[in-house]
Amino acid sequence: MATLELIWDEVHTYTLWAWDRPRGSHTTARVIKRFKKRVYLVEIGFRGQDQTQLAIIKTARGDYESQIALREYDFYSNELLQLQGQVVPECYGLFKGKVNGIDLFILVLEYCHGPEPQRTLDLKLDENRELMLSVCKLHQVGVTHGNLVDGHHFLKTENGVRIIDFSAAFRHRCRNVFPVLMTPNGPTENCGCPELMNMEKRYGLLGDMASRKSAEQLAFAYW
Repeated sequence: MATLELIWDEVHTYTLWAWDRPRGSHTTARVIKRFKKRVYLVEIGFRGQDQTQLAIIKTARGDYESQIALREYDFYSNELLQLQGQVVPECYGLFKGKVNGIDLFILVLEYCHGPEPQRTLDLKLDENRELMLSVCKLHQVGVTHGNLVDGHHFLKTENGVRIIDFSAAFRHRCRNVFPVLMTPNGPTENCGCPELMNMEKRYGLLGDMASRKSAEQLAFAYW
């Protein structure tokens, strides 16, 4: 079974086993920086070799956090699988071990680095469209992120926008996952989805375009 050797510090090293990969490589990850609670930057590589690749790990301990980690990994393994590396980070696996008798889960993800997008008026129209279409692609595969309103879950990378952190996501079927034309008073139509409506208000196709038809043509060019 694939394993992950996690070097936490100079004193503590833990061995974890892949959650659902009976065969696979053995890797080592060394924690180098804490970003926030339960989110760390690591250097990772094959066991016995230098750890040269940067990655993100999300830790979960105890029953409650473990269930959140399992649910997030389930999204990455199913609905988000085809969006990895394009709209969401690559997921390298979920690993489980025990520390002091308590379950420890480690979710290993691609390190996506870049600035958070600024508010709409500070963005070029092209960047607004890219953000909006990324959200639409989530909803197209049946996922509502759940925390996009605060704007802290978008990262602009050299390879495009990434949407991160699906710990609050839930499954959802939209009747319309196409960006709508915005006017100064808001969207020209109600798409029936609160998250998409909020994103339209912040990042939608702005009303300097003459018609719904022109907005559709422009969106298709970026789809």
